[in-house]
Amino acid sequence: MVMRRVNVLLMVVFFIENASFGKAKDTLRWGNSGLYKRIYVTERIDNPPLIDGKLDDACWSVGRWSEEYVQQTPMEGAKASQRTQLKVLYDDKYIYVAFKCYDTEPHKILHDIGNRDELVGDVVGINFDSYYDHKTGYEFNITAGGSLVDVLVRNDGQPDFNWNAVWTGKTALTDSGWTAELKIPFSQLRYNNKPEQVWGMHSWRWIARNSEEDQWSLIPRNNAGFIYSFGELRGIKNLPPSRRVEFMPYTLARLSSNPVDADNPLSQRYTHRYTVGMDGKLGIGSDFTLDYTLNPDFGQVEADPSEMNLSAFETFYAEKRPFFLEGKNIFDFNVDDDILFYSRRIGHSPLSVPDADENNKKYVNVASNTDILDAVKISGKTANGLSVGILQALTGREFATIDSAGRRYEVPADPLTNYMLYRIQKDYNKGNSSVGAIFTTTHRDINHPALYKLNKAAYTGGVDYFQYLLDRHYFFNVRALYSSVQGKPEAILDLQQSAAHYFQRPDADYLKIDSSMTRLNGYGGRIELGRTEKNKLRFTETISFRSPGLELNDIGYQQRADFIDQQISLRYHETVPTGFLREYAVNFENTHRWNFGGQHESENYLVSAYFHFVNNWQASIWTYRFQGGNDTRFLRGGPALKMDPFWHFGMHFNTDWAKPVTFSLNAHYSFARTSNSNDYKIQPQLHLKLSSRLRLSSQFSVQENHYDLMYVNTVEDDQHTTRYVGARLNQIIYRLTLRASFNITPNMSFQYYGSPFITMGDYSQFKEISQPNASSYSSRFLPLDDTFLTFDESNNRYSVHRESVSYYFDNPDFHMREFRSNFVFRWEYKPGSVFYFVWANQMNNSDAPYHSSVTRSVKDLFSATGTNIFMLKVNYYLNI
Repeated sequence: MVMRRVNVLLMVVFFIENASFGKAKDTLRWGNSGLYKRIYVTERIDNPPLIDGKLDDACWSVGRWSEEYVQQTPMEGAKASQRTQLKVLYDDKYIYVAFKCYDTEPHKILHDIGNRDELVGDVVGINFDSYYDHKTGYEFNITAGGSLVDVLVRNDGQPDFNWNAVWTGKTALTDSGWTAELKIPFSQLRYNNKPEQVWGMHSWRWIARNSEEDQWSLIPRNNAGFIYSFGELRGIKNLPPSRRVEFMPYTLARLSSNPVDADNPLSQRYTHRYTVGMDGKLGIGSDFTLDYTLNPDFGQVEADPSEMNLSAFETFYAEKRPFFLEGKNIFDFNVDDDILFYSRRIGHSPLSVPDADENNKKYVNVASNTDILDAVKISGKTANGLSVGILQALTGREFATIDSAGRRYEVPADPLTNYMLYRIQKDYNKGNSSVGAIFTTTHRDINHPALYKLNKAAYTGGVDYFQYLLDRHYFFNVRALYSSVQGKPEAILDLQQSAAHYFQRPDADYLKIDSSMTRLNGYGGRIELGRTEKNKLRFTETISFRSPGLELNDIGYQQRADFIDQQISLRYHETVPTGFLREYAVNFENTHRWNFGGQHESENYLVSAYFHFVNNWQASIWTYRFQGGNDTRFLRGGPALKMDPFWHFGMHFNTDWAKPVTFSLNAHYSFARTSNSNDYKIQPQLHLKLSSRLRLSSQFSVQENHYDLMYVNTVEDDQHTTRYVGARLNQIIYRLTLRASFNITPNMSFQYYGSPFITMGDYSQFKEISQPNASSYSSRFLPLDDTFLTFDESNNRYSVHRESVSYYFDNPDFHMREFRSNFVFRWEYKPGSVFYFVWANQMNNSDAPYHSSVTRSVKDLFSATGTNIFMLKVNYYLNI
């Protein structure tokens, strides 16, 4: 009876709140899950505030402060330990946001000054789903030290810190805590042209010393969509049409100091470059924005990490260039690890570079990357939920300069290339359903025999459909792919024999090489059904497939085709603190793989667990079991090799990230009993906050690989028979990464990154793989001992003479030493306008003979003459 009265009273309060909605400035709306979503009603002002963080302007007396934040972590739904107040106002051009962050112990507020987009110390922020499509949120955060952090957040809660808006914010410390004041231009947001705006809105506060996140409208950690769970912002009315015309011209000067090879007539001690370019944005109506870049230069971005890739597959590198990062969510179309648009293809290293031959005095010089002449993208969303994205980029011709015994000439190294991408996606059913499509094209101007092995044209396409079911407790997701690549017969022949396809495999009777083919077509897809993160216990059942001819690598990223995967996964996630745990999760996965010939390639199991302790330490452990199978890629186009089972164990541990000193450790160990193979890696990391302005971090890793059977080479003997050579590999890898950051102000900083990398590989116990499918491990190969094998030191190669058969292969031992570093001074002298000074250094000594001495390797590395690049870059932001 009492509960019935309580329920009736709650219903009465609910109807009263909604009936008085036009007057109330902060009310509630009940969601389907029984949790409330708060509603904030903003007001227009005529006299804007001076952004200084002090909140003493007259406009802040307009309207009502909203408060009653609640904890999301550590105790979901509990009362916040500290009081927070929020106010949102607007005029024709800007949204103004104010926060009062009260603190009963103001001396414990962590007001660190960090780099742009670095969350350090105490933080407060606001996030707008300005399209109100429950998919994308534009988040504006400010630390207690005054550093700005803008983030693009997707419905799965994953942040994209690469999105950068032009806005201002200031903070001030007070006797009762700290305050923050933000000024956000409407031009930095995407919204529909309507008389009255209704947006999703989320606000949060991070109290670093408690590792406590407080939220204005609670988003449960077990939710069916992060953006979907936002509260609402109402009251923005009659906005004038936004012009959104932005220009950012830049000028750049670069000087390079390079090591000189006395024997190479093409080497130059100094090279220099002066250039100008421009980035810009142009509003197309109220729904769409055109972004463009002319003659871009990205010299200020951090160098890629060093890598020694012994696999047949291309290394994946993350995108770091601002133009391709900002607003990229509309162009994303991934199917598992395959990507239809991999923006690093634009401006890649030249694809057709002739080999140098120093023994015959043939030297080659070519640019490290193709020049991007221009790039344009149009993106936006209509009022009825149709998202559209179009991207075009043009890269110029590149030539390799060749000096052959004193005769100098040029040959094409990369053609003029145009890339196009089209993406549409339609949301409906209140954001519970979406359907979309993507289409890409790559066209190369193949006008010289040196380029005939490059694809002339490539087309890829895909469709996707997503559906939430049963109040977002379940979901269904399907994606389909298609590709068609065209070129001269030699280009398509190369493609058929590449690592992604290996049509030449002698035991793959369902595949065949066609040397006259001028087009290669393929298809793929994924079907997924599961229970969402709205539940503690989740599951997914997934089927993925790629036909043998699917090819995405002209503008996308794909390691291999020709497989069918079936996976089931289970996850239990508990967010209610119990005992010494704040939260924990346990996962299980089982995966099978077949190829299109029906051959079972692999089966594996993964069990993992995550623990977040009450002292804010975190740990993860995992176990992976490979049950055995057939590896169709190991012999690089040869027959499938039978693989025996192995185990892999791993762990991660870190202390409280809010403390001045933080330690973390990653480690793994793998072993295969049958082949007496194993590997391990240990990677400790230390973070030091020496002051509110200075932070240091170091990460060291050591890895040893001891594999009894590694691929070495495929050779043809003197009887024209193909031989597959393997060996035991003993490899050791050392890597050290150092970072330092010193912030004079939130807008002026020094940053340093340095990473020495050393790896040594010794091949021994050579083997000829003669029976790759034998059930017994030792029966799969013929050992090549000293009876058959001799080493020619002068030519650095091995020769095999067995009975009436002879063949040769190069010495595969390697020794790579490399050091890469960047020093960057960054000064944002006005919002959106930045001055850079960059010093980049790279030293490598990878051609020296193999040896196992680490001390000697370090000495050799730092005694090498490196390349030093000095760069000045200035851009200026104009908003018309």
